[in-house]
Amino acid sequence: MAIQWQRQTRLFILALLLILSIIFAYLFKDFIKYLSISALMAFILIPLKDFIQKRFHLSKKVATAIIFFTFVLILIGSLLIIVPIVIETADELLSESIILQNAIDTWIENLQSLGIPMSDTFTSLDINEFISRIINPEALLETISFFTENIFVGFMIFFVMYYLILDNDRLFALIMTVIPEIERPDFHKLIIRTKQIWNTYLKGQLGLSSIIGAVTLVVCLATGMPGTGVIVALSIILTLIPSFGTASLSILVAATAAITGSNLLHISPIWFGIIILILFQGIHIFEV
Repeated sequence: MAIQWQRQTRLFILALLLILSIIFAYLFKDFIKYLSISALMAFILIPLKDFIQKRFHLSKKVATAIIFFTFVLILIGSLLIIVPIVIETADELLSESIILQNAIDTWIENLQSLGIPMSDTFTSLDINEFISRIINPEALLETISFFTENIFVGFMIFFVMYYLILDNDRLFALIMTVIPEIERPDFHKLIIRTKQIWNTYLKGQLGLSSIIGAVTLVVCLATGMPGTGVIVALSIILTLIPSFGTASLSILVAATAAITGSNLLHISPIWFGIIILILFQGIHIFEV
């Protein structure tokens, strides 16, 4: 015979569980954060694992190993390619900011010599200080130190992610045992439907990423944009983030173009940056 709890008892138990959950979340917030990162990456990669497992008739372990190590190699390769370019671009931006600051100071002095009053906002404008705050070498060193000092954390994230990809079906079966038996059919339908929606979305985004990557390649080659390979790779990755991805990429690439200039077009870097911004905003509008 099932025990019937009174309403006050149910409310007390619910409040107690809520308080205990908050305490647990506070005490283990770092662990929960890293576990959430692992679960998110596993959730993204599981459909790819299922696809190659069915498509090539592989075992679950082989398909998981292929997807996992491919992801790790792409991640490491991207960092090895992107980080030096970011550092080089930051150095160039700092050098260009000095030239820009000198031009602004000369322009202000010329206007003041003509008797044109200038507000304190213009006379106190310091581009170098502004750029230095954005590109802070100390912050970069702190970021590098964080990753080097937390190798164990990174290992834990990838370790958990691997086993979530490998044994997601077992985890699902374990969760099903916790769900009340009467609710299991609906819960199972909910999970299946969520997986179907996610797989459809992922396929659509991967197709869109390929198209955006091809268009970006054509634009970069036609305009002589430096670092075409990196830009195309970033466009494919960032397109997976709806709207924000290509919008942020267009600003980043336009800023880089305004600093480095074109390898093909004989125009000033500033005008080249404006052209690139317009073209990439066109790509963003096409995506939307």
